[in-house]
Amino acid sequence: MSTTINPGWVAYGKGDYEEAVKQFDQLVAQNKNDIDSYYGLGLAQKKLKNTPKSIEAFTQADALAATIEDKEKSAMLSRLLHGHLNFMKVGDWKIGDELWRK
Repeated sequence: MSTTINPGWVAYGKGDYEEAVKQFDQLVAQNKNDIDSYYGLGLAQKKLKNTPKSIEAFTQADALAATIEDKEKSAMLSRLLHGHLNFMKVGDWKIGDELWRK
């Protein structure tokens, strides 16, 4: 079994958010179904205060989360993504509200 470390997460962990965006962008260009990289891209863009691009990445990750067969995992990830989306749109996680649909 081979384990590959996502270079976007390496850059993100070092606080190099511009490099993280570059790495995550390359990864999602190679694989449009890479939910992990879309999530990381959203977080890195959020750190750079690039709200529109962060929302775009989180929205794409949420669309992919809906395709996960494990419904509990899908719901958990979707709720996390919705929290980020709510925070960026209204300044509050409001996880109980469905603000992401507005």
